[in-house]
Amino acid sequence: MGGKVAEVNVDAGDQITAGDVIATLDKTQLQLAADSAKAQLQRANAVLAEAQRNYTANKELVKRGVISRISFENFVATLKSATADADAARASHERALKDLDYAVLQAPFSGLIASRNVEPFTNVTAGQSLFQIAKQGQREVVVRMPLSTLRYINQDSPVRVTPLIADELSLGEAPAYEGVIHQIGSRSEAGNAVTMKVLLQGNVAELRDGMAAEVRFNLSYQDSGHLTVPFSAIVAGDQADTGYVFKYQQDEQTVTKVEIQLIALGIRVLKSAENCWPVIR
Repeated sequence: MGGKVAEVNVDAGDQITAGDVIATLDKTQLQLAADSAKAQLQRANAVLAEAQRNYTANKELVKRGVISRISFENFVATLKSATADADAARASHERALKDLDYAVLQAPFSGLIASRNVEPFTNVTAGQSLFQIAKQGQREVVVRMPLSTLRYINQDSPVRVTPLIADELSLGEAPAYEGVIHQIGSRSEAGNAVTMKVLLQGNVAELRDGMAAEVRFNLSYQDSGHLTVPFSAIVAGDQADTGYVFKYQQDEQTVTKVEIQLIALGIRVLKSAENCWPVIR
């Protein structure tokens, strides 16, 4: 419902339970509308009751021939009209009561208030987003995967998800989580990519909605002689489709400059160069 906000009972970061009242609109006009609809319903019911009494009384008279059939049809028409008016008044009253209920915004499920976009004494419109609620429990990562790469993903293997969190106080590796692919979009979106959802396993209480993460999939193809590398790892050469990469020799702990040839772009449809993975040899 649209209207003026009377109360806001929660703030960002608050824990809520399903059914908690988190905001309330000013009910003055809504209550007046509900009272008016109730009065109209009572009036319509009174008219309907009168029409029913006249119909019942004159039904016996027309059977005995006291009144004509044409006169009785007037009572039938009056009863039908009164019935329709009563039904319309009842629907209006129920709608007014629902509007009154909609003035109280309740939490649809238990969770955490992620953001609050409303203040008391401000006007809001119907359909406006006032809060974002993070549901407690499992977390999922949304990934847009090119169709050209999707067929190489081993969907039965676990997925490794590493949140991109800069932790200056810790010298260790960033925590990683195991995930499983539980949903793949059925239609291609912009850039011939499909949306894939990875469900995280284990304790994910420290994660927050909207965080970025690195997702690593297991590939199920063998491509001898070719290698897929990040676009940023290639140093451009003097000629087209040529360049250099630096290869680390673990045994000797040295880095060697190696000339490569570009075969194809695995994700040429994405705008960001960081998401472009060339195939080289």
